[in-house]
Amino acid sequence: MASPILTFEQAVLGHDGRAVCRNLNFTLHEGECLGIIGGSGSGRSTILRVMLGTVPVMEGKMTYADGVTKDDIGCLPQARDPHMTTRVRDVVLAGCLRRGKLPFFTKHDRQIMSERLHLVGIADIEKRKFSELSGGMQQKVLLARALCAAKKLLLLDDPVHGLDRNAAEEMYGLIETICMVGMPVVMVCDDAAAVFRLATHILHLSPGDEPRFCGTKEEYLRTYEGKLFEAGVIL
Repeated sequence: MASPILTFEQAVLGHDGRAVCRNLNFTLHEGECLGIIGGSGSGRSTILRVMLGTVPVMEGKMTYADGVTKDDIGCLPQARDPHMTTRVRDVVLAGCLRRGKLPFFTKHDRQIMSERLHLVGIADIEKRKFSELSGGMQQKVLLARALCAAKKLLLLDDPVHGLDRNAAEEMYGLIETICMVGMPVVMVCDDAAAVFRLATHILHLSPGDEPRFCGTKEEYLRTYEGKLFEAGVIL
């Protein structure tokens, strides 16, 4: 059986004193890709922040498995600053920073940075400025940065936000490759085709309430909610 990465137990998540998700119970394992779906205000991004260790649970608990810490998790956020004038290689290398450590990079860090640049296919633009790139290329750079930090888990918050169809398809292809090499992935996404293509498990959230579903993709497809989502409707 695959080793666990983290576990939610009777967790209530929220912000500003308001609960957005209740009674959250699941364990994420190595090799899984969890697709998180749900309507506005259902706590999708909040779950990612809790996993990152930047937001606490309101009740219950979220625990990392033995050998896993918040420093082992990389995240591709939804928002990006398209006007950064930093070189691509330096943006990606920043993913190797350890939290609370001085900003010094080792030879090993630079090797990881080079590997991630090649993995996402942007090694040839490493000396260009981030601001000179298209939205799709900028997202690839940020994915490479997240991968530098992702020793045990990669979080993706709407990874194709603001991208055109071709750029989005390229991004999904990269995510599929990352999943195939065994990196656990948690992805917030409203694209049914992408979720069913990439995810092994589905977490369907309901604003302010318990999840509508949490289980395997195959099980979800047999539910009423799953059939609606497959048709493009999110309850």
